Amino acid sequence: MCKISKEIKLCSCATNMDSIDNMWVLKTNLARPQILFGEYYHLGLSQNKQDVKNRELLMDKLNSKNLFDFEYTPCENDQLEITICVDEGGGKFLKFKFYYSDGRWTDKKNPFMNEEIKITNGGYIKNGI
Repeated sequence: MCKISKEIKLCSCATNMDSIDNMWVLKTNLARPQILFGEYYHLGLSQNKQDVKNRELLMDKLNSKNLFDFEYTPCENDQLEITICVDEGGGKFLKFKFYYSDGRWTDKKNPFMNEEIKITNGGYIKNGI
């Protein structure tokens, strides 16, 4: 399995997002959270150890410094999607989704988060793997 680089940088200078294999997309929640009632349960997705380590490394990096190449202060319920190609032309990707909640990036979505979002930025990933 592929290991994420510790020197990863999220660059915003891409012009054509359709031709990028290693990319990130930042989304902002437009509406206030709704109050919903229900029961939450974990889907129990099986993941290999390297996927878990990669996710943890990315969350640690996101929570310790600005990985973006521009000034950015996350807002509550911002979403960040990261896609990294692990085999050129083969179509295998590492995909991660993070949510900003209570002052930290996490991989757990707030169950009360409204789905009304807007893409605010995106670009390519430097030193992905």
